[in-house]
Amino acid sequence: MAKLSFFPLDFEYFEQDNQGYVYIFGREIKTQKTKYTKKLCIKAPHNSYCFLRLKGIDEKQLLNLLKEKKLKSKKVKKRLFANTEEFLKITLPTHSAIKELEKELQNKEVEVFEVDINPVQRFLIDNQITPLQELECDAEQIKDQTEITLHLYQAEAGSFIHKTEQRYTNPTMLAIDIETYNEVMQIDMDKNPILMIALYGKDDKGKILKKVLTYKKFKTTNLDIEHLSSEKEMLERTAEIIDQFDPDMLTTYFGDGFDLPYIKKRAEKLGVPFEVGKNKTSIQLPRHRQRARIIGIPHIDVFKFIRYIFGTSWRLDSYSLDNVAHELLKEKKHKVDLSKLADDWNNNKNLHHYTDYNLQDTKLTFEITKKIFSVLSEFCSIVQVPPDDLIRMRFSRLVEAYLLKRGEEMNIINPNKPSNEAIAARRQKHIQGAFVFEPKPGLYKDMVVFDFLSLYPTVIVSHNIGAETVTKDKPKKMNQAWKVPERNYYINKEPKSMMATVLADIVNVRVKLKKERKKLVKEKQDTSFIDSRLYSLKILANSFYGYFAFYGARWYSFEGADSITAFARNYIKQVIKQATSAGFHVVYSDTDSVMIALKDKTQEQAHEFVDRVNQDLPGAMELEFEGFFPRAIFVGTRGNSGGAKKKYALIDENKNIKITGFATVRRNTSQIAKELQKKFLEYVLTDKIEDGMKYLKKQIKDIQHHKVPLEKMIIKTQLTRPLESYKSIGPHVAVARQMKESGLAVSKGMLVEYVVQEGSGLVRNRARQPSNVDNPYDVDYYLKHQVIPALLAILHVVARSEDELLTKDGATQKGLVGFS
Repeated sequence: MAKLSFFPLDFEYFEQDNQGYVYIFGREIKTQKTKYTKKLCIKAPHNSYCFLRLKGIDEKQLLNLLKEKKLKSKKVKKRLFANTEEFLKITLPTHSAIKELEKELQNKEVEVFEVDINPVQRFLIDNQITPLQELECDAEQIKDQTEITLHLYQAEAGSFIHKTEQRYTNPTMLAIDIETYNEVMQIDMDKNPILMIALYGKDDKGKILKKVLTYKKFKTTNLDIEHLSSEKEMLERTAEIIDQFDPDMLTTYFGDGFDLPYIKKRAEKLGVPFEVGKNKTSIQLPRHRQRARIIGIPHIDVFKFIRYIFGTSWRLDSYSLDNVAHELLKEKKHKVDLSKLADDWNNNKNLHHYTDYNLQDTKLTFEITKKIFSVLSEFCSIVQVPPDDLIRMRFSRLVEAYLLKRGEEMNIINPNKPSNEAIAARRQKHIQGAFVFEPKPGLYKDMVVFDFLSLYPTVIVSHNIGAETVTKDKPKKMNQAWKVPERNYYINKEPKSMMATVLADIVNVRVKLKKERKKLVKEKQDTSFIDSRLYSLKILANSFYGYFAFYGARWYSFEGADSITAFARNYIKQVIKQATSAGFHVVYSDTDSVMIALKDKTQEQAHEFVDRVNQDLPGAMELEFEGFFPRAIFVGTRGNSGGAKKKYALIDENKNIKITGFATVRRNTSQIAKELQKKFLEYVLTDKIEDGMKYLKKQIKDIQHHKVPLEKMIIKTQLTRPLESYKSIGPHVAVARQMKESGLAVSKGMLVEYVVQEGSGLVRNRARQPSNVDNPYDVDYYLKHQVIPALLAILHVVARSEDELLTKDGATQKGLVGFS
């Protein structure tokens, strides 16, 4: 037996000779004796099991059935929701056998639990294995029939152990991106060939690999370009480079949906094996899942992690590679017109622009993956899920993976996934949202903002909310439960809710980490590791409320989710009432924050008020003093004297502006309208209204004389449903129809870009894709339907009118004057 020490990267479950195995693909840990590290694979036997609920069934009859089938069972006590019960644990050598047993027992009305847990996830939980963390085991080298191309070892059962918390912080990565032939900008994998494939990576010695493969020869001095004789040879060379580079991870940007499926399709069509998997398999495309998998090499489609988890708080029009690269790296894609690629390819001209573009995309993808890897790694550690799975998870799946892990630790039976009927019923239910205090439109001086720290998580923890503790039954003694405000629910104080217990642990860990971080900052030490962990735990904790109401959740509880928002509304109302009683002027409140104008009060008095509120809050709940803002603006709603909800702007003492709800953070508005609105808000919040009006007049004059670039007039609108289901035809729908008629792929969820040009007829008839505009943009449309609407509410607050902007000499209008 050898002692192996390695970083586990990828996992795959196989069944051989009526026995289940998990294959662990990893990278050997470098030591003083090893000049280089090798990839290896560890084969570990894995038995699957399930739990049979004994409550309400004939136990003797069940035991006789199991005896007839020669199945051994073990009686165990485990907690199912609020009650501890007896179960029979059945262990079988394969997951397939467990699923067959489940089918048979369900026909006999026996409740079977935990069959639907993925066998790899079950293996990791049972063996307490954390992906990407140093792992040791006892093993011997073997050969088997799976055609594993790495050094293969058989692990001794139960020998896995994490002796240290060392993480694999710098895996070797290879980014890949393709460009395809496309005369009508429509994806056709069967018909249209791949024209070039770019690869960009860095090995464990820091040496950079950057290469563009293509089979159209053209003059170039770029040594990164490699010319092949055909598409087939290009694909063969791509597989060769991947095999030679031997990356720990392959990274793409939307590779699940485009690059890897396209490569697989073209390879199959041209007879290229493309066996890049570590068991001599090609790219795997599981049915009913938009996922591209390479066995033994985690495929990191970084687009999905950014869109689902990492970048959800960003204010972007879309999660395009260009937008994300600018947000994270302050870099941009190279600009080319891909609609001309087919023609340029046919005529062998300007192809160096496209190869540069292709390579830049891989470089950006590589750098983005490196940038977010510490957070990705941290999530893998916390929820105990491999990176290949973690990257594709959304918030609710993150929570569920974590609960499965903690459920085993707490001796809790994990409920089964809901049936299709249960999901359909859950989707019909709706939960009342947060309380919003309507503001009075105006400019305000000296604003302070109070914010509940992690409101929903702390409500759950402080009130023991969980599927097993929410009840409609009134307790015998009121001190045994909390009454939910505005509802006929009660929350039992015992037993301790699993969700509340787990969340309390997360909150406590975050508190400790924050203290550690302060210490490191004081000592001027690196805080990146703690920052990643704090961020990951924050995201996880804030996802618990959504999980309560998620229709696919194992621990779903409509009453639980409804109770959380009811308690939250109640606490916000209490703070508003207390603030008013203390002489503060409450301007606005929304979800978890309260905004107050100090007037004759001081910041010190505001801090004292927060301290008094916190003395009465239960458990982990805490109201924070978020900040002081010298100026704030709240605007009104169209046709209503009241203030707009979730629409305001604040400026702090460092001149940083926080904008919520305006066009600057929304789609469906042209760039020029966003720019003018944001700039005017800056002028207003810095008491430079006259300068702001002069600025607007100049910009509007430029629009009227067509001096504003066309790209600033582009409007982006999302197709929220299938194109054929639209009855009302707006400009974006009309343009989408034009795109479809020209052969372009159009689908629900895509952003349609268009410009409204001059001409007669309806606006929709004058809307064009930016590349198809053949007349100047329509000045009248952009002023009346884009620019002025974006400014109107602000103008009203500062007592100015649109007429001043559209006429040469406008008189000052009377309206809202001065500060509140």
